[in-house]
Amino acid sequence: RCGYDDSMAARMRAELSTFTALGGTHTCGYADLRQNELFRTVAFRALRMQGAVRKIQNSCIMGTGPMYPSCCMPYFVPANTKYATLEFVSSMHDNKELHLEHLHHMMQRLLAQRIRLVVVNIIPSDPDGSLTRTATDVATIAWELGVRVLTFDHKTNETLWNTPSRLNVAGHSMIGQSAAATLLLPRQIGRKSLRRNAAAYIKAEAACSASRARDLLPKIARTLPNCNGSSTLI
Repeated sequence: RCGYDDSMAARMRAELSTFTALGGTHTCGYADLRQNELFRTVAFRALRMQGAVRKIQNSCIMGTGPMYPSCCMPYFVPANTKYATLEFVSSMHDNKELHLEHLHHMMQRLLAQRIRLVVVNIIPSDPDGSLTRTATDVATIAWELGVRVLTFDHKTNETLWNTPSRLNVAGHSMIGQSAAATLLLPRQIGRKSLRRNAAAYIKAEAACSASRARDLLPKIARTLPNCNGSSTLI
């Protein structure tokens, strides 16, 4: 074994490992908070302190649901990703069923790559209950795949929010620490399920392309990354 022990091998794997934060509005954060206060950064610091990862990949798009990133996974999820969060509920207003389908595909892909993930459902003030229903649909998909879910809503704890729609520093801190602790728990999913998810992902990926994603989300920006990591003008 060339003098390597298990602890050294673990350190070497951590050197190459990345935490990827996939999401929309709350993962990106607002201008009233610094980058180091956002829950994605809090989670990364906690994972790094445990020696689990070395790098963070910020793969959020402000106000955008999972449709585009699900069609361009090689760009948004580096090959060395070991842990990931998914946070999209508050950005899934229109075409909810299509959003849910793409989010399902994303979870299948991540599980097929043996990435540990947690779904983070963040629910702002929700007078008509639509976001709560969306969060329930997302949680149902996650549970069916054996993915853990964390839910934080304005109604349950208003002290975690600056406004009815924006988390404060304490809110981001609680979510980030909870996400990291959940990601470090033992896996829930078995080998048989992983094989089934991998097969489902391959089928889904074949029908999905970056060009289709650009058609779905023309209002994001004038430039969108394509799957080889460059940018395409639209």
